[in-house]
Amino acid sequence: MAVLECPDDRFAGFLFYRSYRLRNRHSTYGASQARRMGRTAMFNGKEPLKVLWWLRTFVKTCDDNDVSEGMGLYLIPNCLAGDAEARIPRNLPSSDIGGGQRALGSFPVAFNWLLSTYAEPRALGLAHDKFSRATLVDNEGVDAFATRLRSLVELCGNIHSEGTMKQQLIQGLPEYLRTDALVNNTTQWSYQQFSTYVAGKYRAAKDVMALANRGSPGGSPRKGKTSTGP
Repeated sequence: MAVLECPDDRFAGFLFYRSYRLRNRHSTYGASQARRMGRTAMFNGKEPLKVLWWLRTFVKTCDDNDVSEGMGLYLIPNCLAGDAEARIPRNLPSSDIGGGQRALGSFPVAFNWLLSTYAEPRALGLAHDKFSRATLVDNEGVDAFATRLRSLVELCGNIHSEGTMKQQLIQGLPEYLRTDALVNNTTQWSYQQFSTYVAGKYRAAKDVMALANRGSPGGSPRKGKTSTGP
C-alpha cells in the first residue's frame, strides 16, 4: 500500500500503516475468537488526531497479548465508538460479520482507512503550528503549560524530541524566566524534570512579586495607599 500523500516529510511515517505493524502478522483467527479478547482503548473520532495515539495503543495491546494482524482486524470495530464506529466499513473477510464482503480486507487496509479519515495532513500541519506558537497564557502555571505542550506533541504523532519540547517550553515563557531556563537547560534533564524546575522558578518569582505588591514588613506602604495623619 502506498504512503498517504503528505506535504510535510515529518508526518509521512505516521501516515503509513507499516508504522503500526504487529509483531505477530501471519496467523489468522475467526471473529468469535477475536471478540473474546475484549476491548482495548476506545477511539470515538471526536478529536481526529487522537487516532495516532489510539493506533499505537492498539498495536501495543495486541503485541502484549500475542494477537496477530488477522485477529486484530476483527478487534478494530469493537474498539471504536461514536463517529468512528459509525463511519468505518463494517464488512470483514471470511467472518460472520457483514456477509464476508472485503470492504476491510486486511489489517493494513483498516489502518489506512483510519489514517486517511482522521489523520489527514492538513490537520497534522495545524497541530504542529499550534505547538510551535504555544506560549504561557494568563493564569496558567508552567506545569499546566508543559502538559499542554506534551498533548500537542502527541497530536502531532510525537514527531518532536524531548529537546524540541524543552526549547518550545523556553520560547513560550515570560522573558524574565526565559534566560534562566535557557541557561539551566541541561541534556541530563528529561522534559518532565526540566518543566518541574521551571515551574518552581515561576512560583518563586510570583511569590516575590506578590510580596513586593503587598509591601514587606517595615517597608514602604502598599502602592496607592494614602496616609491619613502625621
